[in-house]
Amino acid sequence: MATSDTVSLNAPHPPRQNAIDAFAVVLPKIKAAIIKSRHDWDKHEPRMWSRAAGLSNEALTHFDLHKDLVEVCHVVAERDGSGLSE
Repeated sequence: MATSDTVSLNAPHPPRQNAIDAFAVVLPKIKAAIIKSRHDWDKHEPRMWSRAAGLSNEALTHFDLHKDLVEVCHVVAERDGSGLSE
């Protein structure tokens, strides 16, 4: 995973259409991962998701890119030689 130790990021800014489009592609996977995480944690450590205990899976993952994606940033340069360039 990229971190501030391995890449330089531009300043956070409101998402442009290309960012919204990119998130739209992965949104179903994000929502599925949230539901899976809650399900897995509930088996072993229910306190992890206890603050969301009163929410259904649908309510928990009910967010809208156009309304809820408010800030993004992207890589502008590599720091670790991974192949990214300025």
